[in-house]
Amino acid sequence: MPDQAQMIAQLRSATGAARDRLYVTQQKTAHQKALALHQGYARSGDKAPLKAAAAKIAPVVEHHLSMLQGM
Repeated sequence: MPDQAQMIAQLRSATGAARDRLYVTQQKTAHQKALALHQGYARSGDKAPLKAAAAKIAPVVEHHLSMLQGM
């Protein structure tokens, strides 16, 4: 995806502590998007097995996001 390619390019050009901060910021954004996607599908998806998987995955992503917020 173009957005992801841009994020990788940004990481490649950054160094040191700035790269670390950028990585954490990008991971927060990615996890927020993933959480919204999984929660949304768990609520209103049209395929029962996928809804169940999304419902199981959402808390894991939420936990990862919480860990990132603490960094």
